[in-house]
Amino acid sequence: MIRDLRFAVRGLRKNPRFTTAAVLTLALGIGANLAVFTLVNSVLLMPLPYDDPSEVVVVWPNAAFSKQEFVEGRELFQAYDELALMAAYSFSMTGHGEAERLIGVRATADIFELLGVEAAIGRTFAPDEDQPGKERVVVLSHGLWRRRFAEDREIVGRDIMLDGQPYTVIGVMPEGFFFPEVDRELWVPAPLDPSEANDYPAHYLTLIGRLEDGATLGGARSDLGRFIAIVRETREVPDDFGADADVVTLRSYMVGDTRTALVIILGAVGFVLLLACVNVANLMLARGTRRVRELAVRTAIGAGRHQIVRQLL
Repeated sequence: MIRDLRFAVRGLRKNPRFTTAAVLTLALGIGANLAVFTLVNSVLLMPLPYDDPSEVVVVWPNAAFSKQEFVEGRELFQAYDELALMAAYSFSMTGHGEAERLIGVRATADIFELLGVEAAIGRTFAPDEDQPGKERVVVLSHGLWRRRFAEDREIVGRDIMLDGQPYTVIGVMPEGFFFPEVDRELWVPAPLDPSEANDYPAHYLTLIGRLEDGATLGGARSDLGRFIAIVRETREVPDDFGADADVVTLRSYMVGDTRTALVIILGAVGFVLLLACVNVANLMLARGTRRVRELAVRTAIGAGRHQIVRQLL
């Protein structure tokens, strides 16, 4: 085997153009497949970093909630064991180096309990921290903690300035945790304050829930249908409010419409790898026709079929 490998290396050195063409062709095909599969694996295949993520569902896309509707209508959602609200929010952080705009999440206090995750350092929200006057706390992502605070464990308990207001850091999430998207860098409570009269009619909050044992997506969709019907009857909402709303799994919500595109791209790069292999095979066949006499001589002086195949491989 060692002798065959040495012979193969000498043969490749004697044909640099063939070797370069074959290596580059395979490298392009394999590299593209590796890159796309890594993306598909992280988005579609790897388990989400939550407790029993298959039980977590999201109401999406066209039935955003107001706070008042959530408070008054949560008893309609009987298929759920836990419920929470969330919304993306942009924060301006100052006071620790240069000012920076961060994308974060405002959510009701039970969001981390619903997901079944705990902080790596400190803690997540307490049950009453979405109440008025207690919401000035923040949980940092591991990436933000590393990038802006140099992994200082003493940051827990200190204040940072968000939108000109002090927020007390209560925890740092584990490395690899993200929710609902990878670019979210911090989480703060969304206060359910009945005095926010101007805020209550606004439909901007997404409902997320964990299904009860034995509950199905069908039951959750029935609950949503009852909620939408009551909102249409009792509130001034557009005629198409909730028309496209659905209850989807958390992975479907996070992937959105990219699943089909990713599968198509994976198939396309797989076809590219197939073409690369065919091209290299054609190069090998063309090279093999020039070695017919050489292989005949090797056979005549006693080389076995397996030995010749080994050398060619």
